[in-house]
Amino acid sequence: MKKRTIAWILCAVLCLALVGCGKTGGGEQTPQAENTAPAEQAPQEESAVPAEQTPQDEKQSVELPKQIEMIVPYSAGGGTDNAARVVADALSEQLGVKVIVTNQAGAASEIGDQAIAEAASDGSVIGVLGAPDPQYLVATKDTAFTMEDFRYLAVYNLSLPMLIGKADGFTTVEEIFDYGKEHPGEITIGVSGGGPKTEAAILMSCGEFEATVVDFGGSADVSTALLSGDIDLACLTPSYLSTLEPEGCVPLVYFSELKIDAYSDVPSLKEMGFDVNIAHNPVVVIPAGAPEEIVSRYQQALDAIGQDPAIKEAFEALNTTYYYMSGEELDSYMDGVDALITDMVERYSSVFQ
Repeated sequence: MKKRTIAWILCAVLCLALVGCGKTGGGEQTPQAENTAPAEQAPQEESAVPAEQTPQDEKQSVELPKQIEMIVPYSAGGGTDNAARVVADALSEQLGVKVIVTNQAGAASEIGDQAIAEAASDGSVIGVLGAPDPQYLVATKDTAFTMEDFRYLAVYNLSLPMLIGKADGFTTVEEIFDYGKEHPGEITIGVSGGGPKTEAAILMSCGEFEATVVDFGGSADVSTALLSGDIDLACLTPSYLSTLEPEGCVPLVYFSELKIDAYSDVPSLKEMGFDVNIAHNPVVVIPAGAPEEIVSRYQQALDAIGQDPAIKEAFEALNTTYYYMSGEELDSYMDGVDALITDMVERYSSVFQ
């Protein structure tokens, strides 16, 4: 009985030794694994695991809609519409699918914004938001949509908001801040729309003063009021300087971090130490919930468009600043604008009424 027990122990030790010998450093296969997967079967194993798809393979495997509608929440011929049509034509070529621009204007973009948010999320509808208008609407109204209803894809151009002073008025931002603190409510700032209202609130916040914000029906009306001296300051874009500057009006500060070359000497609030970066920009979006493979395919196409020198030239011909954003950079930028507008609306509610 004792001899039999010793024999069993020796047998067990021998088995353990054989198993231990099969495990070698560096991840090598054990003899047992080699026995279950003979060398001549290796090609069959490799063919069972599909090779990683290349971008070209992915393009061919994604089934796209027969036609894509691009909703623009503004009338035809405006800045957002012009930008959308450049992208639509290029996207049609990239995808091999016709992209049709439809204009659904009204209620300061709310009608079109809601149409994009409520559209089918199958990739047949995309849109172009005129940021920061939708953020402003969400912050100030009980809208039927939120910014979570959109998935941001790309930005190609920016209109850089700027503060412009009337002739023979303020010549620096510091002068505005000092005078505003000593004479609350006396300084008048002309605006039109949610973006410029936000910028006026930002200026007051940075300078810690109160001003009188005058709301006009359009930016052209704001420009006219500044030329006539009816207002002290205006929140406009550099495109208006071609008519304003010859009449003595002065560009004072950018609300955006970026600048245009012709006015690169004008300071930005960011350079003055304020954490401010806001621009007016058409944002290509798709309804939230769209299939990931569709989103990925559209993103590939939009990225390719963003690298095309001809597209840059097309946007510059529209007298806009070309700047391509997508992915995390775009998400981060839009989140920052959301937070900034929400803060300004809470602190300066009277400006947004």
